[in-house]
Amino acid sequence: MGENKKISYPSGVHTVRFRVQNSIGVWSNWVSKTFEVVSAKTTIRTVEDLENISLDGDYVLGNDINLVGQNWKPIGQVFFGSLDGNGYKISNFAGGLVGRSTHSTITNTFSVGRIVGRVHTGGLVGQSIGTDIINSYYNKNSSGQSDSNKGEPKTTEELKEKSTYQDWDFQNTWNINEGDYPFLR
Repeated sequence: MGENKKISYPSGVHTVRFRVQNSIGVWSNWVSKTFEVVSAKTTIRTVEDLENISLDGDYVLGNDINLVGQNWKPIGQVFFGSLDGNGYKISNFAGGLVGRSTHSTITNTFSVGRIVGRVHTGGLVGQSIGTDIINSYYNKNSSGQSDSNKGEPKTTEELKEKSTYQDWDFQNTWNINEGDYPFLR
């Protein structure tokens, strides 16, 4: 008997050619099947989903996640995976989003909370190694942080101006009322 194999495919359209062996050892003719992988990422919809992510997985938010009343701890010591906000937000947490980020990408995020820690603290990421942090900002007034290689420090006033958020999608994803922080549509 053949062995069952699980194969991961990236997003896109794929064609697989295979044969099947029945219980008495007779092989079928070759068969081709075409399928589409919409996302090779695991969807995070709840606080529990977020708490249970692995440190090397690829994830996409499928819902807003509110951490009010939760004892939230940043995502692991070293996060090698990816987390795509997909137009959703994680809100009401104290501290940075990721304790340590290695060879990852963080895009279009902002933080306005106070960050407190003894070592490896930052506006968005505690320690960043080879991580691209793009169009992401933190409040240098309220955070108590001043690092610039782990998110761009901005004043409270700057974070309440649309012009601060370069390349953010204010047509479909984000909205902002001047004098307030951005919010999802």
